[in-house]
Amino acid sequence: MKLRTKIALSNVLMFLMPMLAILVVAVIVSLIFSSALGRTVDNLLGNNQSATAMRSQIHYYAVQCSEMENGEEEFERLVDQALQEENYRYELRKNGAYCYSNLDILDVGFISEYRFYMDREDSFTVTGQQEALIKHAETIGDSTYELIAVNQNYLENAVYYSQEDVNAIDSDQVALISVIVVLSIIIVALTAVIITHTLSSSILRPLQKLKVASRKIKDGNFNFHLHSDGSDELADLCNDFDEMRRRLQESVELQLAYEQEEKNLVAGMAHDLRTPITSIKGYIEGLRDGVANTPEKQKRYLDTLAVKTEDLNRLVDSLFLFSKLDTGKYPFHFETVEIRQYMKEYVASRVYDCTQQGMALHYLDDLKSPVYLRLSISEMERVFNNIISNSIKYKPHETGNMTITLSAVEKNAVLCFADDGTGVPEESIDKLFQRFYRADPSRNNPSEGSGLGLSIAKQIVEAHGGTIVAGNNHGLSITITLPIRDQDQPSANASLS
Repeated sequence: MKLRTKIALSNVLMFLMPMLAILVVAVIVSLIFSSALGRTVDNLLGNNQSATAMRSQIHYYAVQCSEMENGEEEFERLVDQALQEENYRYELRKNGAYCYSNLDILDVGFISEYRFYMDREDSFTVTGQQEALIKHAETIGDSTYELIAVNQNYLENAVYYSQEDVNAIDSDQVALISVIVVLSIIIVALTAVIITHTLSSSILRPLQKLKVASRKIKDGNFNFHLHSDGSDELADLCNDFDEMRRRLQESVELQLAYEQEEKNLVAGMAHDLRTPITSIKGYIEGLRDGVANTPEKQKRYLDTLAVKTEDLNRLVDSLFLFSKLDTGKYPFHFETVEIRQYMKEYVASRVYDCTQQGMALHYLDDLKSPVYLRLSISEMERVFNNIISNSIKYKPHETGNMTITLSAVEKNAVLCFADDGTGVPEESIDKLFQRFYRADPSRNNPSEGSGLGLSIAKQIVEAHGGTIVAGNNHGLSITITLPIRDQDQPSANASLS
């Protein structure tokens, strides 16, 4: 439930619940007080012989008898008893038919004086100089009673309300109203407290969670989970806050990993640069100190210096290239290439050179139709050459074999470079593309590679929107996946660089 809905509902409940509760309490209290109040009215009517009191008493009997099974008989009995006790003679009709009459001729004469009112009014009370006349109608069940009663000695027998009798009724009414008012105030107060507490708890609880969570984040602690099962805005806020915490944690962990990687990069650069520089320094000192005292030695020293200098130059170039790729500033030149023709030409161009180094290249094309890729030719060839060079360097025997397979999976072209070497330990598979990583510690010779080749290859392939992974399959296999262009025709003709 949304917070706005909660507040609106609480406002409605704070109005409706007290009203309903007050209504229930008023009914209950009224039922309790009605018996006492009824008894007071009974006593008052029983002690008062006025015509108005008599009509009120007859009406009161009608109300009581209407709820009884034998209500009509009881009503007739009570009316007869009350009227005779107060010296009234009367005529009673039921549904228009005579039920009882003991009126005399004087009574009829008195009634005739008020014939005008008798024909126009259902109920009224009049008094003469001495007499009293009552006309009254009541309905009990399905029966309608019409009463005409005359008291010839009205003034002699009349007893009027006393102030005490009036106060008796007034005090009961005041007590009833007071009880209802007090209980109403209590109900309203309790309802307000309960609803306010419930609403404030639903708001303050998540706010307290957010307060604690923000303090933890301020202290650098991200190892907690903030979750709310509600469905209002505060629950959404808690869940969004937890998502922010998770992303901050990932960002901090990534930053720490990046800083560690930068330290490793600097250490690797220092190590790989130190080795050729140390060799160059040693050969220069040998030439300067006259150790190479013959033309043959001098030539050997100078050739070695040239090789070491070239190794150093390659390492610097690799670092420069890696730096540009890592910062996203390397200028790729993409063009559309028909990959089947391109790979056929590429493998043909490398067969002789690889054979001279003891590596036989084999090419398998599993595609059935032309497939076009968007490639930066020179950079992708750098990737292929690095993979082949690594297999040549680390082949376990004098000769080896490498099979290059071209296939397609869904909307991707797949190039697999698989050699028949010893592969790499399984724990090293996921680390092959890290900077300066070498699976065999004995290969930490910069002349055998900078340790950046596969890392550079990974960045180049990813810049093409592809992936590169390694695995062991009777040797080391490296698989490159590149997206196929939707366009069927190349935008430019590709050639080997």
